[in-house]
Amino acid sequence: MNSILIFLTLLGVFSGTTEFSGEGSFILSGTVFDKEAQETIPFAYIHLEELNRTTTSDIDGNFELKNVPEGSYTISIHRIGYKTQKREINVSDNLSLKIELTPTILSSETIEVVSSNSELTGSNIGHISETVSGASLRRNLGNTLANTLANVPGFDQRSLGNSTSRPVIRGLGDERVIILQDGLSTGDVSDQSADHAVSVDPIASSEIEIAKGAVALEYGANAVGGIINVVNNLISTSQSANINGAATIGGQTVNTSTSGAINVSVPFGSFELNTHLNGKIGGDTNTPLGKIENTQYATTNSALGLSYVRNWGYIGGSLGTYLSNYGIPPDPNGHPDGVDIEMRKFNYSLKGEYLLDNSFFKTIEADFAINNYNHKEFETTSSVGTEFGLVTTTSQIDISHGEIGLLENGKIGVWGSSKTML
Repeated sequence: MNSILIFLTLLGVFSGTTEFSGEGSFILSGTVFDKEAQETIPFAYIHLEELNRTTTSDIDGNFELKNVPEGSYTISIHRIGYKTQKREINVSDNLSLKIELTPTILSSETIEVVSSNSELTGSNIGHISETVSGASLRRNLGNTLANTLANVPGFDQRSLGNSTSRPVIRGLGDERVIILQDGLSTGDVSDQSADHAVSVDPIASSEIEIAKGAVALEYGANAVGGIINVVNNLISTSQSANINGAATIGGQTVNTSTSGAINVSVPFGSFELNTHLNGKIGGDTNTPLGKIENTQYATTNSALGLSYVRNWGYIGGSLGTYLSNYGIPPDPNGHPDGVDIEMRKFNYSLKGEYLLDNSFFKTIEADFAINNYNHKEFETTSSVGTEFGLVTTTSQIDISHGEIGLLENGKIGVWGSSKTML
């Protein structure tokens, strides 16, 4: 009930400003071409990094990004089979671009280093050190987030089975590394114990951001290892021109596993509906010394998001579920027969951003999320050894600003979080 009241309040605040003239926001459009064949490229992923405006080119290679405020930005274009392109643009009026991508078959590029002069956010976070996206993300996509990032320099993982691996950054892990989804807390307990899985599946992500250094302080004093943000863009910040989507299928022979995901975006009127459906299933892991018992898993992750996009910004909400059953292998010093774990998480998120027609203050953004997490450990097929629940509520308000004196572009804001054990 509280989340509904907050959503209605935010909706009233933002929709009450529909008289916003739109003079301070513009349309960025263009066409994506193959540089060699001079043919249009459909389904390229376009990302205006500082503002987190994202879209996909249509079947004719055309794209359009609305409600872009005046300023200088970095636009990146990703498409499997082509070299990722980045360019600096200056928006002071409606702008149309011709983008030419260079075909590539093999690339040693797995990490893209990004420098940003702004902290404007949507599903993204500011001051990114590295991103994994496009072909690099798909080539290295693993069963878990830690597996996906395993080839990133400085990364490792701690693991207790197929499903429980968690990233380690330069020797620091657990609560020293914060994992986010679309800039918000995941609400799980993977940082508390090695047998607790991360409740984020990278198969549905468009990119993964890694931030280190001072930006980590925004999420608490413990995050000295860094921040990992899995970007799904479930709540759209800009409206697509047409219906678009993506499908991913994967598998592994080491544990006879299969995985699949479908993402679909449907624009209608001033709204955009996003749906993500994915799942994976795998058996026990095989090794040269034999099978590791009780390392099977079955996971589904589904979500639905709705955004209302206007020239003044956007407001939207999402609902998501993460359901997972997985095994922990036998441990002679703990559980000689292993443990079966049943994890359930339900997520409710609200986001809104308003473009300020002001020479100093640029945008105001409000985020609110509730994660209801439940965890059961079965000593046998019918005996529950441990059960607990956790409700995590997070809210945040940020105002981005321009340069003032010695201060560069940045933001000021308030962030709060509460946790309730059930």
